[in-house]
Amino acid sequence: MSEEQPRSDLLISLYASLLPLLVRILELTQAADAGSAQARMTLWNATREFKTALAAARQNAVNLPGGDMSVGEQDEVIQMLEEMKRRKREQLEEFSSVETPASPMSRSSESD
Repeated sequence: MSEEQPRSDLLISLYASLLPLLVRILELTQAADAGSAQARMTLWNATREFKTALAAARQNAVNLPGGDMSVGEQDEVIQMLEEMKRRKREQLEEFSSVETPASPMSRSSESD
């Protein structure tokens, strides 16, 4: 298993935890005793937990390679890399079609 797999699993669980936290907040706001002091404190704690998880998810998204780039900037980089790939492929095709003269080693083995 690669070193990136545990980190990837951690990120997936972090993002997957956001929805249940939000659902919990909605349930607390719609509860019958939502006006009591204890219910407000529970709601405050749930909201704080959601805010913390959301901040962590956002930070992880920014830390992804290219996460600091806009979609347009990422598209430009992808287009540039595809162009480089195309040129390299053309160079390889051109290089493979060039005939090379026989080397001295191959001539000496032919005369044996």
